[in-house]
Amino acid sequence: NEYYRRLLELDQSGARSLAVRYCDEHGLEPTFNDVIAPTVGLMGEERSEDHISQENEHFIVDTTREIIAELGNRLSKPHVVPRLRILGVCAPGEGHNLGLLMLLELLRQEGAAASFVGDNKSAEDIRGFAKRFTPDVVCLSCTVTECLPAAVELVQELKRDSPQLTVITGGEAAMAEPSKLLMAGCSQVCWSRSEARRLIRSYGLRRAKFRVVGATPSVVPRMKG
Repeated sequence: NEYYRRLLELDQSGARSLAVRYCDEHGLEPTFNDVIAPTVGLMGEERSEDHISQENEHFIVDTTREIIAELGNRLSKPHVVPRLRILGVCAPGEGHNLGLLMLLELLRQEGAAASFVGDNKSAEDIRGFAKRFTPDVVCLSCTVTECLPAAVELVQELKRDSPQLTVITGGEAAMAEPSKLLMAGCSQVCWSRSEARRLIRSYGLRRAKFRVVGATPSVVPRMKG
């Protein structure tokens, strides 16, 4: 993985140039799937085996976050209104957000107004942001098992604040125990970014259809646990 090698060598400029070139040649989604995602996976494996330092990990994550945003901004196009409003959040205490950031950038390219609530936010912070942003859909990421109870509680609180809000989740911990999140009020636990995008695209189409006839769209159908 040339991108990963350059980051290990602290070659931020080289890594950026490689990602930009690949994006220009193949597109945003293939860049995320072929360049960024494998790097994140390899970084996690090497960090767990103590083959790279915590400083290496932070550098790779910080640089990759900047590159994800830059690639999205380079491809941004004018949008028509009203746009579907998507809020990306991590479970309180969760530090893994690169997969969520890639999803949000892809949704922006499809015309959504997608916003990330930020790092290391408490449930209270997330609820306050959601009340101000008034999203149509919340994308919740939960990768670490220890954060699953906080994710479940957050879903319950978001649904109490806004019963019609659609919440979908993803991440290793969410996929390991989907029934807990579905019982808390999630519409679906997604197994991939492409599945999440299909679900949100379907919701957006239904919303547009119901707006034409002057009705309110139903939430995304809940998946059985």
